[in-house]
Amino acid sequence: MACKCIYEIEAELKERYAKNKDIEEVLGAVKQELYSPVVIEHTYKNRKGEPKTKKSKANMAYKYCPFCGVPYNEEEAKK
Repeated sequence: MACKCIYEIEAELKERYAKNKDIEEVLGAVKQELYSPVVIEHTYKNRKGEPKTKKSKANMAYKYCPFCGVPYNEEEAKK
């Protein structure tokens, strides 16, 4: 069974903002994906051999739905 949580949330958002035409157009035009922003911090040595710290930002995508824990398969959820 595929996860349908994102489509249920999308339907609730459309219902909630149905009176506002501008938001409805935006919701229809934007592809929605579940992800979490992550900050990666690591230490490395520079040319002088001194330890330096560097931070990088990345987006972590989900393989499993964070709401129900079922594997997230977009193609099957649309059916």
